[in-house]
Amino acid sequence: MTFNPSLPFDISNKNWSDSNLFPNEMYLDTNLALMLVLRKHNFYKVENFLKEYAITRGNDVFWSVLTESELFECIHVDTLKSNAMKFGYQPAEWKDMENELDQKSFSMINNEADGRFTSAINVLKQYGEVLDDVNPSNQPDSRIIIKENARKIYTTYGGGIKDAEHIAIANEYGINNILT
Repeated sequence: MTFNPSLPFDISNKNWSDSNLFPNEMYLDTNLALMLVLRKHNFYKVENFLKEYAITRGNDVFWSVLTESELFECIHVDTLKSNAMKFGYQPAEWKDMENELDQKSFSMINNEADGRFTSAINVLKQYGEVLDDVNPSNQPDSRIIIKENARKIYTTYGGGIKDAEHIAIANEYGINNILT
C-alpha cells in the first residue's frame, strides 16, 4: 500500500484566488456531509466551498457507500432525538426510546429518517457522486483489499477504524485528497 502526496487546503474563501489549492478531485467523508445536510454550525462554509469547488470550477467530489451508511445512521439518531419529547423521552434517552417504542411509532420515525436521508443524498448529488466501493473496475477483490488496508492504516497511523476505512477507499480509487 502506497500513498501519493495529498494537498492540504483551507475551505475558507480567502484562499480561493489560489487555484493551486484546488485539487481536481476529492473524497468527502461523513463529517462534512453531516455538517452540510443537517445544517450544523458553519454548514454554509462547506456549502459555499462545494459550490465553488464542484459547480463553479467543475472539480470532482466523491463519497462512498460507507459515507452514506454513516450518514443514514446519524440521521436516524437525530430523528429519534428530535421526536423524543413526543413519546415522553428526553433526547439523550434516544436509545431507550429506540428499544421501547411500538412498531407503529417506530415505523413512523424510520419513515421520517428515510425521507431525510433521501433528501440528504439529493443535496450531496448536487456536488458529486458515490463511488461503487464494492467493485471498482480496476480491482475485483477491492472490498477485501480496502478492509485489509484500513486495518493497516488504523494500526500504523492511529485514528478511528471508520476514518481508516475512508482513507483506504479513497486510496483504492487513487483519490489523494479528503475533505473532512
